[in-house]
Formats: sequence, C-alpha cells, structure tokens
Amino acid sequence: MSGRPGAGPLVALAVGAALAACGRRAAEPSPGPGPGAQPAAATAPTPRPEPAATPAASAAAPAPLPAQGSLVHPTQASRDAARTPAPPQEKGASRTEVQGCLAVASEAEAAGFPAPPVTRAPGPPPVRVSPVTGGVLVEHTLTHACCLKAVVTSHAEQGTATVSEALVGNPCRCRCGSTVRTAVALPPGRWTVALDLTDSGGTRRVSEDSVEVR
Repeated sequence: MSGRPGAGPLVALAVGAALAACGRRAAEPSPGPGPGAQPAAATAPTPRPEPAATPAASAAAPAPLPAQGSLVHPTQASRDAARTPAPPQEKGASRTEVQGCLAVASEAEAAGFPAPPVTRAPGPPPVRVSPVTGGVLVEHTLTHACCLKAVVTSHAEQGTATVSEALVGNPCRCRCGSTVRTAVALPPGRWTVALDLTDSGGTRRVSEDSVEVR
C-alpha cells in the first residue's frame, strides 16, 4: 500500500525534534527544592577504625635484681674464711691472723672493738680447735687491755702441739676484744693441742683439746 506523498520527510522531522527535546531536558539542571522544603541531611562519613597503638619499647630494660643469696656485700662467714690462715709446710710451724683491738695501734681505734658485756648466761667457748688440711686451726676470742699487741709462737713434739700467745706493749686504761687465729702445721694422727696465754698476770694454760688430723 503506497503512503501519502511527502509523509516520509515529515516523520523524519518529527523524530528528530523529539530527540532534540530529550537532549535539552537531560542537559537542564534538576530543579532545586521548593520554598519551605527541608534541606537533605548531609551523610556523615563512615568512621574508619584507628590502628591499635603499639606500646613503645622502653629505652632500657631494668636490670634484674640479684638473686637472694647472691649478695652485694660478703657474709661474715665468707669474710672469716678469707682471713683464715693456712698451715705452713714445716711441722709445728704456724701462721697467725689477728683481728680486732690487737690489730690497731691507738686507744681511739680500740674504741671500735668494745669488750663484750658480762652476762650470767654462759657464752661460746673462748677457744675452738678444728682440724684443717695440713694441720689444725686454733681460734681464740679474748678480752684484754687496750693498746697491746699479740706475739704468737708454736711448736709440736711427742704428740702435743702448743700455741703460745703473749700480749705485749703498754696497756691503756680501757678494755676491748680481739680474735687470734693460728694455723699450725701437723702430720696426720691424734694430737693434743694446747693454748697458753701470757699477759700482765703471768702465763696460764687457756685450753687443751684432743684433735684427729687427717
């Protein structure tokens, strides 16, 4: 069926006009909110989680405390062990270590070694004799006049070892305390160990003990 003359160009013009109108509407900005309209609420940005803070390492870790028993100052036992003399090689010979008042020269220094108080209760024995490697150790704790010195000799014969202590010098008016340690060289066997003391009152035997030297 044939159409009307000139209908084709009219249709093309209409289609082109419609497409142009659509393009103009798409390009026009959308109308703003009318009077009295509430503005749209702004959308808050979603908070981003903060990374966990890493604790800063300390500049220097604290030094470990010394283990109990590992001490900054030596104990009395270790101090005594360091001062304990060893017996010499020759039988009957000795080495002596003097501590306390007999080791100082003046009355002022002697004040640092007061005599122990007198009590009714019995105290430790003033003399201890112990076997050690190569002989015996004689420890004598005594109270005496200040400003004196100790001269110690020893000898051994017929199963008896004798340690002789002599307190010499000009005594002061005070009294103080000292300890005299003497190591005597003895061969193995059973020995009688005697201690004699000489002071202003004369010579007397302070102790006599039987000791097995191994």
